[in-house]
Amino acid sequence: MPWRDLLVRLALFILVAIPIFVFDILTLIVYIVWQQPWKRLAKYAQIRSIPENVNADDDQSIVRRSNKHLPDHFLLKCRTIGDALDEAIRQHGPETTCIGYRDVICTETAQVDGKEINRYKLTDYKWLTFGDLYDYINRFGHGLNRIGVQKGDKVMIFAETSARWLICGQSIIKNGSVLVTLYSTLGDQGIIHGMEQTEVEYIITSVTLARKLIRLKSSLTCLKHIILLDSTEEDLVELKETIDSNVSVTSFEEMIHSSNANFFTENIVSVDENDLTIIMYTSGSGGIPKGVMMTHHNFMSGVKSMLSLVHFFVHEMSRHTYVAYLPLAHILEFGTETFLMLVGCKIGFSSPHTITDLSVGLMPGTKGDVTLLKPTLMASVPLVLDRIRKAIYARLNSKGLFAVRLFEFVIEYKNFWESKGFRTPIMDALFLSKFRSIVGGRLEILMTGGAPLSADTQKFIRACLNVTFAQGYGSTETGCGGLFMDENDYTLAKVGGPLYGIKVKVVDWDEGGYRTTDYPNARGEIHLASDTLSIGYYKLDQLNEEAYYVGKDGVRWFKTGDIGELFPNGTFKIIDRKKDFIKLQFGEYISLGKIETKLKTSYLVNNVCIVGNSLYKWVIAIIVPNPKVMRKLTLAVFNHHDDDISESYDDDRIRRIFLDKLTAFAKANGLRRYEIPRDVILVDDDWTPESGLVTASFKLKRKNIEQYYSDAIGKAFAKLD
Repeated sequence: MPWRDLLVRLALFILVAIPIFVFDILTLIVYIVWQQPWKRLAKYAQIRSIPENVNADDDQSIVRRSNKHLPDHFLLKCRTIGDALDEAIRQHGPETTCIGYRDVICTETAQVDGKEINRYKLTDYKWLTFGDLYDYINRFGHGLNRIGVQKGDKVMIFAETSARWLICGQSIIKNGSVLVTLYSTLGDQGIIHGMEQTEVEYIITSVTLARKLIRLKSSLTCLKHIILLDSTEEDLVELKETIDSNVSVTSFEEMIHSSNANFFTENIVSVDENDLTIIMYTSGSGGIPKGVMMTHHNFMSGVKSMLSLVHFFVHEMSRHTYVAYLPLAHILEFGTETFLMLVGCKIGFSSPHTITDLSVGLMPGTKGDVTLLKPTLMASVPLVLDRIRKAIYARLNSKGLFAVRLFEFVIEYKNFWESKGFRTPIMDALFLSKFRSIVGGRLEILMTGGAPLSADTQKFIRACLNVTFAQGYGSTETGCGGLFMDENDYTLAKVGGPLYGIKVKVVDWDEGGYRTTDYPNARGEIHLASDTLSIGYYKLDQLNEEAYYVGKDGVRWFKTGDIGELFPNGTFKIIDRKKDFIKLQFGEYISLGKIETKLKTSYLVNNVCIVGNSLYKWVIAIIVPNPKVMRKLTLAVFNHHDDDISESYDDDRIRRIFLDKLTAFAKANGLRRYEIPRDVILVDDDWTPESGLVTASFKLKRKNIEQYYSDAIGKAFAKLD
């Protein structure tokens, strides 16, 4: 009730806000002398890219380049990742801790929200030294050689993120072979396409995914050898009995057993920096995955560019720990882990199912990965951060309205003073330390990318976890290079400036109404150029001609398809995507992604896909609702508790109530009349990468979603006519 909320706010003002205000006034001089906020504000205001003096193609574009400098580091002298790995061993020493992992003690199945899942009991972290790592890479390389893999041969990794994935990937690259990657969550069509297009004979995978390959064997004409990362003796016997006789099956242990720990030292592979080293398949958000080709020079340039991101602490990396759980088949994760490994940061491997104490993949009594690892560095994707925010609010709501309003006050208080250059150590210790324990208690830097993140979620997570928040932007096609916020960038919803060696061109897009002459900031399609830029798509010449071009300035550019805004300090904000831009029946242009980003912050919504086209004057929303909201609505409408609420998703009364609440949220958050969904389709489905409806980084696969729900979409639009 409004009066109850008013009373809570009044009590909060009297009991909390006034005493804190008095304390701030009395101690302000102390904080000014102690923290010297003007120094921090000066860093906030730094210029993060500068104009590039080039012979531009026309007057409808603006080019900016990085103004960052690289710290003195041994990586700058290395031509390839193989060279860098050799030097890293010498620099850090063979006894230095490097890679951490947890073994599975036992497994059980359990029912969670009506779905059967696996739960694990895990050991504490076990650690490899640089010497151990180098030993494994050499032995696996010798194992590859023994089964016939030579320089230039393609070897695919089709597996979940793990320490062994990273070891195998580095060994393939050092061997001069071509690493081909596929997301472990791809559907049958994507798997067949990637394997057949590259004609790959050797594949490294897990037991679970190997069973899928065996099912698809009739469509995999080139497959000759499967290497299992996680097999038991029983698994090996089973798979060898079920696979065709012309396909051999080998375990990781067999690959390294009796292999030479000095293989690459004694058998030096001559690798040219322009040799192809990676074919990395995209997640297929726009359809069939595309294989992106990178040379040793491309990949090494991307790794070097990351030095500009961590220049302020690159020489103290030994004190840092990174939690690795995102897909290694994604270029940013593979590049990040490779970079951190080379500069001496410890990497602890994890899984989305076991990462925190509350993860559903853990057996009772088993601690989450971050609780044991206590990482200082972490990466995430926007959808996960949105869910963390909603989970925190759900926990606060269970404690009452005063707890919610107190927490909101603390978040606003911290963001206010941080924006003025101050830190808030007392507030952090009193109110926010318990939330930091969610991610281990030591997290310093949280990185995100892969999709737009709302300013509200960024502000919330940054304050709640008390971390430096760095959002980045790039794509598989641009390699490890792109744009990234630095440690002093306190702005919201931006992606920072270009990393070292990156050029950014903003080009007019007249159809969408974005121009470099726009006021107050230039806007247009983002094109990127750098040595990190991939050499193109594998066997897709026409697409290469459409996506890549050489300008009159002689520079090779990639058209990202994303719309950016350039700010006076040289930072960028991604504001739209050409593929997400549609025109409604009466000529209004709307951005589907913009609407979705806003609606995802609602407590009502777990995920959403907006659907519309020029045949209709309205849009509709396909929504995966918050199950707790659905249970409350079920109780309100049917007046009974029931664990099975599946029928509620199709109930018109519940749908109308949900739509009313969503409409109110949309209006309160600034969506225009024709951007607000006129109807909703509530679905009781998990939009996971395994479902084929989202990518591994949880980007929507619009075509797949619209096809999957085509009947419901047709009925919804028919009702609006």
